[in-house]
Amino acid sequence: MPDQNPQSDIDRKIEFARIFMRKDRPLPKRGCSWAFFIGLGLLTVGLIVVYLFYRQSL
Repeated sequence: MPDQNPQSDIDRKIEFARIFMRKDRPLPKRGCSWAFFIGLGLLTVGLIVVYLFYRQSL
């Protein structure tokens, strides 16, 4: 059986690449969402806790 049309392979690769393009998944219009700030707060609290445990172990 012959190989598929090379043009269809290129079209499929371009279609797959469009998934990762920014215009297909735009950012929110009004800045960061509340979930981002919750995640950032949890990350900060986690870093503080890890630092305190590290400091006590010295």
